[in-house]
Amino acid sequence: MTNNKQEESFMPQGKVGSSAWIEQFLHYSRSNPGSDTEQLLFQAMNTDSLTQVLSRGGIDHIVEEIEQTKTPTGVLFLDLMGFKEVNDYEGHAAGDQVLTYTADTLAKVFRTGHKGDRRTSPKSIDLERRNQDRRAYALDEDIVFRKLTEDSNLGRYGGDEFMVLLPRVQTYKALENIGFRVVNAMNEDSDCQPSSIGGALYIPGKTNVEETISHADKAMYEIKERLKLDQSARELDRSESGLGIFLDDAIKTYLPAEIKAKLVA
Repeated sequence: MTNNKQEESFMPQGKVGSSAWIEQFLHYSRSNPGSDTEQLLFQAMNTDSLTQVLSRGGIDHIVEEIEQTKTPTGVLFLDLMGFKEVNDYEGHAAGDQVLTYTADTLAKVFRTGHKGDRRTSPKSIDLERRNQDRRAYALDEDIVFRKLTEDSNLGRYGGDEFMVLLPRVQTYKALENIGFRVVNAMNEDSDCQPSSIGGALYIPGKTNVEETISHADKAMYEIKERLKLDQSARELDRSESGLGIFLDDAIKTYLPAEIKAKLVA
């Protein structure tokens, strides 16, 4: 299955599709006839030029593969809170920076899973010390998280929305735990834009992938409304990230404080 991981073969440097990238690609293609140029072109066509994660076209391609292979898959749908205000009051350059930073933060979370990188911030270290017997919830490397996210695909769905497809996730509990990881990572980073995150599970024979994405979208909007109310009730300057899970026609929501309690319990 196609994903975001960089191949071991030649890869042009710089942003995919940029003039420098195209120049290197053409030079490589002329020098190496019959090489992996088709894969490189596919990547160029399916990479978002701003954030360098999958584009909407790339996501749609993987959705088709999941549907064809009937692979149970977890879906996380993210929408940035307050992004319109950033664009309106700080300008589109600031908005682009927010999108890029959020994509980088998400990429680090999922690289932690499939490449074994370790996040060693003081907060994650303290969390580890307090939870030696609960590594499944720590931000550091652990076997369960690495296996579940090994084939994850991160993409920009459009505007300020991102999506993660998780073809190894087959249970709501696993999807929930990964969602907690994402929320915690974003809330710990003060530079990261808060997000409403919706999750749903594609179960072959019960639904299709497009319906699953729609369910994740509904869960995302439900938690967004809950987060706005939470922000107002706690008199916060801005909201925090939260998680909603679509489960059997109902939506289970987790506010930031509830997720933090689960992570440190």
